[in-house]
Amino acid sequence: MSDGKRRGFMSNAKLIQRIVGGIITILGLTLFVIGLVFLRNDMPYWFVMFIGLSVAVMGSFLFVFGFQRESSKYVMTEHLEESEYPTAEHVETYIRATIVCECGQVNDAGSDYCKKCGKSLRKVCGKCGASVPVDAEFCDKCGAPMSRDN
Repeated sequence: MSDGKRRGFMSNAKLIQRIVGGIITILGLTLFVIGLVFLRNDMPYWFVMFIGLSVAVMGSFLFVFGFQRESSKYVMTEHLEESEYPTAEHVETYIRATIVCECGQVNDAGSDYCKKCGKSLRKVCGKCGASVPVDAEFCDKCGAPMSRDN
């Protein structure tokens, strides 16, 4: 079966699943209401209620699964574009905006001292004298490599 025929078959199957699921759900709810209205401690009406509720649940599952592909596409495209989940760019921006002290505390990039241990988070470049973050490998101003003892 070619891709076009398979997609057509799948969309028809999903449409049928939605229609049949909706009809079965309505039928089940109708049976449940009939059993509830005529309930007078008679066994057949308890049975009708039970069967009606079971049929309604199965029909609703069919109906919902008929929309499975569309809801998955929505989640993967529209929802994720507007989501509040961090992207790689957000994480990279956060990492660049922080300095990690030797004690493990994460501090803001503009901080001069650690908020946990009070240790200095800046060091001086040996070449140009600029103040750079303690975890920098190169000077921000002149590009000189920073050694551990600066």
